[in-house]
Amino acid sequence: MAPPSLRISIGCSVEDLKVYNVNSEEAALISTDKFQGRIVVRIKDFAGEVPLGKERIAHTGYFDEGVGKGNTWSIQLQGRFLKDVNANDLVWGNQFEKPIRDILPWGTSVALNALGYIDPNLKHDIYADRPWAFSPLIATMTRVNVARVPAAAEAKTAEDAFESEGWPPFPQGAVKGGDESYVHDDTSVLLLKEGSDEIDAQLEEDGVADLSTVRSLKGGRGGNEHAHQRRAQFWKEHVRERVLIGRKDLVTTTTFDNGFIDFNTLRLELPYTNGMGFDLKKYWDGQPVRFYCKEKSDDTVFFVVEFTINELKT
Repeated sequence: MAPPSLRISIGCSVEDLKVYNVNSEEAALISTDKFQGRIVVRIKDFAGEVPLGKERIAHTGYFDEGVGKGNTWSIQLQGRFLKDVNANDLVWGNQFEKPIRDILPWGTSVALNALGYIDPNLKHDIYADRPWAFSPLIATMTRVNVARVPAAAEAKTAEDAFESEGWPPFPQGAVKGGDESYVHDDTSVLLLKEGSDEIDAQLEEDGVADLSTVRSLKGGRGGNEHAHQRRAQFWKEHVRERVLIGRKDLVTTTTFDNGFIDFNTLRLELPYTNGMGFDLKKYWDGQPVRFYCKEKSDDTVFFVVEFTINELKT
């Protein structure tokens, strides 16, 4: 059977979505008064649609080695959140426009329990008229790097921000074996005083964090162990509520990836279930799968990444 034809689109809203050239490393640009940044999507052995005039890129070196090995897809983004949003309110996840409760497979409850092991902060209502599942971005993403770039604070556009002194590199997954191919976890700056290398005294006094916490979040080029430290810290709601990620001088670089879905077969394999999986083709109702990055408290959308099945080939 031929693989399904996928279309990946990216935009600042559902109305602004544009088809993206998967695996190209040419990032989609988002430049609004809420978020300034860029996004790339990588899919192993991609066989789907590309923008008019572009060539399909099936292979990317991103999945060949390093922390990308074993994964089958990746959404990577970098930018500045221009609203004063805290780490508890900034969420990442899925939302559908129509009910899916009548097409959910047997075993859905087991699948949700498995997801709870991976992400204890995941909140969802998949039986709603508009089903949804969201989690705090800082706790659910695979790797997160936050850097302070004072020179970017007054940038008017995303392009201007990228040219700011001290702006971090955007990892290029096609650079096989290169150290800049992947996002390296480091969220320690979120616990420091603005413009300083010292821990925020109020956070320390209130028991939110101490020097050892900052050191554990410092991260580096050590694979996934630093991501475990970050999740352990930011799985705590009271910590997330005290951390402001929406500062104009903060640049967030992050990636969301895993190997649970084979996009050539649309087979989902669930971890922690002793091999349980689903053939997603049997349950697809024609709706796209949309990943939203938004502010939970007022539903402000920063950007959207949409996965659509154009055609199921036989």
